[in-house]
Amino acid sequence: MSSLYGNRVSTCLCPFWLLEHKSSSGFTIIQSYGHGSDPTTFTIIEQVEGRKEQVIFQIHIASNQENDFIKNLKESFKGTNIHY
Repeated sequence: MSSLYGNRVSTCLCPFWLLEHKSSSGFTIIQSYGHGSDPTTFTIIEQVEGRKEQVIFQIHIASNQENDFIKNLKESFKGTNIHY
């Protein structure tokens, strides 16, 4: 199982992308909060709350397909701040 950590943009787009790519046998979306040391990535509200709203995608995929799958994700979601 692989995990992705993304922002609101990826929350909207990533499920559709995952459904189109059949190499994944399924995925789970989890609402979460991230913490970091770079306050410039936080909105004012997030700075006050001390946490950043994020989403975790857990993807079921064969280990021999993982590298190609992540490469395709990186190409499809440039600039969205997804972490793999």
